[in-house]
Amino acid sequence: YDMIYESAGLVTEFGWVVEMAIPFRGLRFPGRNAQSWRMDFWRNRPRESRFQYSWAAYDRDENCWPCQWGTVDGIEGVEPGAGLELLPALVAYQSGALNDGGDFESAEVKAEPSLGIAYAISSELTAEATVNPDFSQVESDVAQIDVNSTFALFYPEKRPFFQEGSDLFSTYFNAVYTRQINDPLAAAKMTWRNGSSSLAYLGAYDEHSIIILPFEEQSRFVENGRSWSNIARFRRDLGESSHLGFIGTDRRFVGGGSGSLAGVDGHLRLSESNAIRFQALASHSEEVDNLALVPDSAFNASTFGDGGYSGGLDGERFWGHALRMQAGRSTAVYEIDIDYQELSPTFRADNGFHPSNNFRLLMAELEAIKRLEEHPLLEYVSGDLGLARKWNFDGVRKDEWITANVELRLRAAQTGFHAQYLASNELFHDIRFDGIWQAHICTSTQPWDQLRFGGNYNHGHRIARYELVMGREIAWGVWADIKPINRLLVSGSYNRIHSDDHDTDERLFSQSVFRSAVNLQLSRRLSLRVVTQYNDRWDSWDLDPLITYRVNSLSVFYFGSTHDYRDLTLAEHGTSGWTLTERQFFLKFQYLFQL
Repeated sequence: YDMIYESAGLVTEFGWVVEMAIPFRGLRFPGRNAQSWRMDFWRNRPRESRFQYSWAAYDRDENCWPCQWGTVDGIEGVEPGAGLELLPALVAYQSGALNDGGDFESAEVKAEPSLGIAYAISSELTAEATVNPDFSQVESDVAQIDVNSTFALFYPEKRPFFQEGSDLFSTYFNAVYTRQINDPLAAAKMTWRNGSSSLAYLGAYDEHSIIILPFEEQSRFVENGRSWSNIARFRRDLGESSHLGFIGTDRRFVGGGSGSLAGVDGHLRLSESNAIRFQALASHSEEVDNLALVPDSAFNASTFGDGGYSGGLDGERFWGHALRMQAGRSTAVYEIDIDYQELSPTFRADNGFHPSNNFRLLMAELEAIKRLEEHPLLEYVSGDLGLARKWNFDGVRKDEWITANVELRLRAAQTGFHAQYLASNELFHDIRFDGIWQAHICTSTQPWDQLRFGGNYNHGHRIARYELVMGREIAWGVWADIKPINRLLVSGSYNRIHSDDHDTDERLFSQSVFRSAVNLQLSRRLSLRVVTQYNDRWDSWDLDPLITYRVNSLSVFYFGSTHDYRDLTLAEHGTSGWTLTERQFFLKFQYLFQL
């Protein structure tokens, strides 16, 4: 949820003061003369320890947070927001790339308009739409260590249109993952709230759609042209902190192929500390009929679902299901959770994110915390123990593990330590790997206002999944946020992983990722950001500078560029080393009109 409001701050000799003027027309509330609102004001105060203050008092044995908010009465004669907002934008860009002959070619300068529309039909019903949206200002995804992963990676949604209101589509399964709408030409949202009931809809026409093919031990990731997506969500609150919800998604490809999903979910609060959560989903898939999308004959010939279906995209149709049940008890000093999940071999979520299926998983976790109000060094100590076992739908035990965690929070310099030990036995590619283990430790601290840093170290015996042997794996990373002056923040991180064969000491794989971000706030409205990223698995450097002039949260001017470099050898051109392979300059201006 985003809105326009005015704010101002001032540092005084005693501390600081902030004022916020929030217009009633930016809020949604029932259209009646006298209002009674549940509300809380919350403050985090990071000093030696991170103190937290709230207007309302909280009982840690009560697991419902909004139930304990305060009540504000006496608001009279105000009207909820209604009206029309237009957000036109113009993007100009010029791209270039390395051609097959090894020469860098720049394309013509192009310009494209776009339009965002938001209309508050009433205090209960709002509608939004965007046509030809551009997300140039969104920074590049943080590179992840993927050298030993056989599944598609999850990246958070950063595009403003899809971020706002995303909580309405959130369920216990990732039934909705809006990044599946990869390159929308147009999209629309509608939300309706009336008392305890809410309804949300999201629709989009995508020009370059992504398909994730999930299987038991791997997933594939392909692109398949244009598609229509429709997503609907209904939720009914049942008293305080309980609800029942329904979700439905449907994606249809231009030229054939579709994926649909529907289900029910709920949260039942049995008492102040006890609750049950559940979700059940059914999916129906009609595959795209195009084996060439995955140019791998062995993969296309593989089978799943008791051998009834082939791995390749050949137009087959099938149903699948997913089920999750969780029971938990949460008090001030301990928490217990028991969680059961299952995804059938034919379950797919075309508008969601589930890169694996064909498993039944049972987990149990016990967590305890000891708060040390009088201790001179420690703020709290917590620990948890987790057990899990995983089978496939043929009843074959695929994985089992036990984890133990300990966390310490010190009173000095916001310093914390976390340690974990994992022991596991896994069946992977019909090979039994027993004796898997990993020890993990991480820490973070902020000794001064100008410096915050931390790091992690992992060591153990883990499966090298592409070599199908046990490896001695070491992974570590460091990060830091440096603020030499109030207007400048420099952030950096470095992560590395490598594995050696347990028996021969041969190096199996390695990968390093570096990322830095420099943010300079030149004035209240003008800022500069430069993101740099290096990934040695792909021998790639990325450089993304961006200048932003912000009138308010939605009226903004952007000017930026992206530069991608690869370590290449072009013998026929007599060149080698770091080469610019792709580049784009872009300029974007958008301005909000409130009518």
